[in-house]
Amino acid sequence: MAVGEGKIFLDGTMERLGVDDKPPTSTAVEKRATVRDLLESRSGIYRAAAYETKGMFEQKPARGSHAPGTFWYYNNWDFNALGFIHERATGTRIFDAFYNEIARPIGMQDCTPRNGHYVGSPDTLYPAYVFDMTPAISLVSPSYTYKRANGTTCKSFPKLG
Repeated sequence: MAVGEGKIFLDGTMERLGVDDKPPTSTAVEKRATVRDLLESRSGIYRAAAYETKGMFEQKPARGSHAPGTFWYYNNWDFNALGFIHERATGTRIFDAFYNEIARPIGMQDCTPRNGHYVGSPDTLYPAYVFDMTPAISLVSPSYTYKRANGTTCKSFPKLG
């Protein structure tokens, strides 16, 4: 929605947006990555990222190995930076935006902005934004009750079909 409202431009580069990270700073090539590249997991920016698993870290390509837009690799840094870009451009926390623009309009019963939390890392400026959602077990067990990370208890959705 922020793109449609003219608040975020898909062809905006990291350099133009002033998006960088802790030293060592981004290279000239990394600064050419666009919002679109981040959305498509093709940024070529392979930096330390919050909420990155050991396997993700170990499989991540080396910095400078791929130019923006040329290679697909799922990378938490891209999505964490996108959360920052969205929040700065809109002035709205990502959890509030998700609730107001997606969850509430489609009728997600058990979703509120409180279902989200940030997970930071000393290695990066950009925290991960983590959503505590209804677990998949709710689709097969209509009476399943679970405890969210924030301590609240929730009963699952009714069984479908």
